[in-house]
Amino acid sequence: MRLYVHYESSDESQTWTKRLNVDKTKHYTVRSVLCSFVRAYNLKFCSKTPLELENVDVYVEFDHNATCRRRLDTFDILMNFIDDLETHQANRLLLPSDETWSFELVVVPKNYQKIVIDAESPVSLESQKTCSIQQSKSASSDLKLSDDLKRAARYMIQQKYRAAREIYTEVLMKEAQNPEALVALGEILMLNGRHEKAIRQYFIKCWKEHGLEYMDKGRARVVFTSALRLVECYIAMKKFDEAVMISNEMETFLRDNGLKKLEFGKQLKVLKAQALYHSKIFENQEQAIFLLEHLLPDLTASTLNLDALLVYAQIAHDRGKKSEALSMVLRVLVKKPNDRAVKMTLVSFLVQTDSIDCLKEAVPLGSPSAGAAYAFIATVLKDYSAVDQAITCFQLAQTNSPENASYALNHAHVLEISCRYAEAYDVLILFFRKNRTVSVGNGEIGVEELFAGSFVDILDRANAWDGTHNAVDTSNSLDRDKALHWSVDCVSEDAENAKVTTVSLDSKFKAENFKIAFSKKPSSMLLAADLDLLACFFTVVKILFLTGRLAILPSLVRVLEPMRLGFELHRTTIRNEQAYYACIAQLLTINKLLNISRPQLSLQTSLDSIYVCGDSHTLATAWRELCLRGESILLRPALVTGLKHWHLRNESTFYPKFNFWRVITNIPCKSRVIFLFGEIDCRDGILNAVNKCKYETIQEGMAHTIDIFMNVLSDVVKQYQFDAYIHPIVPVLDETRSLVLQYNKIFQKRVAQSSICKWLDFLDELITLDDPPKLRPEYELDGTHLHPLYLSKLETALSKASSR
Repeated sequence: MRLYVHYESSDESQTWTKRLNVDKTKHYTVRSVLCSFVRAYNLKFCSKTPLELENVDVYVEFDHNATCRRRLDTFDILMNFIDDLETHQANRLLLPSDETWSFELVVVPKNYQKIVIDAESPVSLESQKTCSIQQSKSASSDLKLSDDLKRAARYMIQQKYRAAREIYTEVLMKEAQNPEALVALGEILMLNGRHEKAIRQYFIKCWKEHGLEYMDKGRARVVFTSALRLVECYIAMKKFDEAVMISNEMETFLRDNGLKKLEFGKQLKVLKAQALYHSKIFENQEQAIFLLEHLLPDLTASTLNLDALLVYAQIAHDRGKKSEALSMVLRVLVKKPNDRAVKMTLVSFLVQTDSIDCLKEAVPLGSPSAGAAYAFIATVLKDYSAVDQAITCFQLAQTNSPENASYALNHAHVLEISCRYAEAYDVLILFFRKNRTVSVGNGEIGVEELFAGSFVDILDRANAWDGTHNAVDTSNSLDRDKALHWSVDCVSEDAENAKVTTVSLDSKFKAENFKIAFSKKPSSMLLAADLDLLACFFTVVKILFLTGRLAILPSLVRVLEPMRLGFELHRTTIRNEQAYYACIAQLLTINKLLNISRPQLSLQTSLDSIYVCGDSHTLATAWRELCLRGESILLRPALVTGLKHWHLRNESTFYPKFNFWRVITNIPCKSRVIFLFGEIDCRDGILNAVNKCKYETIQEGMAHTIDIFMNVLSDVVKQYQFDAYIHPIVPVLDETRSLVLQYNKIFQKRVAQSSICKWLDFLDELITLDDPPKLRPEYELDGTHLHPLYLSKLETALSKASSR
């Protein structure tokens, strides 16, 4: 990496700047770097009094700002330590470089002072006093402004944009053209998709005010950032001519401020190339290619400009060089695995016809890393709703590494997203058969061991997927099996994890010992492979439950519960699988209204069933029976994992939206459907969006997300002719109950204004009259979901709503 070292002297002829190449991975000290500089200096100047480290002071300078220099007390400090200084990170501008050190070293003779040219004549004592007072006030004001800017910059790094915005707004009240504040406020708008407002209020103002003047390099960096953001906004708005115009102005700015040699020039060329190429004008596109080829002289080099390579990959793909383009984007993805633009480009390539064949050429099966590569690519594809391609990639990952439980688990999950439950079940069963000897636990005293082969044997003997529930107990004793058929009992009142068990007569784990075991801490943590296998077991339980195959579940719970003893699985990578399993296991202890026979779909299904379409809160309603006007009604689960109202907006590509539409298409037309969404918006969406300045108030955010859902629901009801009902968002969590109650008020009013659905009005019956309200204790289940006892309230509300 490049490091600039400067020597300043009162004799201008002795002043010199040297660029050194200092490898950041070698952990050099400042002293070793200075020795190299001193040798080079003495060779160049051949002075009678050569430069020596004992006779100089050394300063660290960030952002070319001489006013912020700090003298080093020792030369034996590591270069990397200086680069990572927290105070610098907090004030660091938004133009990082992977090829240049973030600071420069300034070497000066001891006791060096810059000569002041044309010093003013002495002034009177009174004038000196007045001047001193004014300077003191000015210095104090400047210090306060500097502190405010540093504090706001820290908030920006922490993504506390509302707090940062308040400070930057105050800064502009004192200094209307402050470039740091203008850039940051524009970026907050830009992050929320308000590109036009960001341009009009901040970026263009900063650029027009400061872009034509000469300034110190530190401020020039900020001003240049405003212009970069200006170009990015124009590109996002597809105003490519304006983007090119600003790019041309920026080239002049770089030259006039001596910044052309820095990374700014490369960033500018990449953006200009983007704007030129997307203008769709042939001459512009050729110019774009010329700019990129200048940045990428050798595509085989070990180090490349990744931003330029990404744009070049898009051009190559557009011009039919699909294999080359895919190889390029994969190369960028390795270096920038969390970059949204890189992921979106990869997905856009892989959804094309024959793209998977190109991928197989780029990532040959059989190599040690091929499985991991395909699994990672599959996860990217899934996140952006390219579900069919994700399934294919997980198949390839499993082909390459058939022993990997994580690949089998995620393969099953992506099939679940597509509502292909039978295939998901088969993927896991096949994995168990091929890896019969892998296990969870070690079989030591107090620790059970469960083999994949044993688990699949239970399923086989029960003919779990296709037929009747026969001989599920490993002893093949039908009488004993019948006796234990629904002996699922809760033996722990832990609110975080549902701990339930069924214990066969020959098990060494007796029910009376379980409470003791639950209080014990595990002797060791489960390994990642154990966790993945356990998650596979849990997912089988979830799939069987969602598809109405309840009869086998007690036998599975019986062997799985000892595997969870003492482990805080909700703190591990399988917390989601654990949460679904624990909730299902807890629900199995509640027999009231539960229909354990597998309901069959028929032409009459929509008449004697009501579908509950929602997030995990649908589990409490699943396979329970209600009575409406003397008719027995079965509640069928239509689970959509992790869906927020927010996810259903038009521009969203996140997979819960894909899952929602797949679930909807699997519900028979003209069915009665209860929609149960919105709790995740209250728990994980609204406050975060307000803090990031997406909305000005919580109420605005709630109204907007509810409108998103209601607009989508209107299309759903029109297309599928559903008789739709809205379930109130459940007020279970203490931390979010106040938000939930606010959300429900706005939601209920919005439903009342609509003719497409009806509100189920029973929310007040779930909570107490306390201030603040609490969930009634009889409706508590596991701290997250409602107890099925609440269904009597739902039944009454549904009866009233359906008669309107």
